[in-house]
Amino acid sequence: MMSLFFSVFVVACNIIQSLPTPGTSTQAVSITLTLRHPRGPTDLPLSATPTAALPASTTDSAGEPPVVAFEGLRCYAMPGAQSMCLGSVKNLLDTALEQVAISVQVQADDDQETVLRSQTIRLDQAVLPPHASAPYRVLWNVAIAADERVNVRLERALPVADPARFARVRVVSAEGRMREGRYALSAVIMNDDVVDAVDVRAVLMLRASDGAVAGYRVAQVSERLPPGAQASVEIEMIPHQMRGDLRPSLHVEALRAPVGQ
Repeated sequence: MMSLFFSVFVVACNIIQSLPTPGTSTQAVSITLTLRHPRGPTDLPLSATPTAALPASTTDSAGEPPVVAFEGLRCYAMPGAQSMCLGSVKNLLDTALEQVAISVQVQADDDQETVLRSQTIRLDQAVLPPHASAPYRVLWNVAIAADERVNVRLERALPVADPARFARVRVVSAEGRMREGRYALSAVIMNDDVVDAVDVRAVLMLRASDGAVAGYRVAQVSERLPPGAQASVEIEMIPHQMRGDLRPSLHVEALRAPVGQ
């Protein structure tokens, strides 16, 4: 049985105000697929700026290697004196994880590390493949002060119990582009399995070159995709940082239809 421990990442939170900027650029799309034998991300042959991961702890109190790392945490000012924090969780293991839950706390910058606000959330992405990352989002109904800190902790992560539940879905092509303040992704996926793929979902995440998560969106692609069939994926979002070095990554996941259904 795999033993999972708590991993914590604490940063000072810089509040960023998003400012739309016009422009058009095309980026490579990093791809992760949820397969029966999950694998890490691969890049399409287009130019891209490498993503720099933010530092996180490398060992727990017992000296064991961590299960996950927390990357790209940024907090953004929102209308109505609200705030939002975006980040990602990276799987450091050679095994896919599921049911990943984290807690995010806003702490006072004092000796007691007083917890001012706290939320526990589950990742939107159902499966976290080995050495791949999945985004998360936390909304706060109050602004985060410049002297407050954000603490991220792993609460739960389970090894995928039955990888055969997931269909083999392949990304045939993908292209992303900034256009008039929006990021637009166009992709084509194919069911490479021998059974129907059901509940086909795509998760698009945008990073800046410094590793900051600038936004993500989850899209329902298809309720059912027969073997050998293709489907188009069209996703648009307004990034929370409008800059020319945004690097997209696309994760696609689907379940195998039960036999006879």
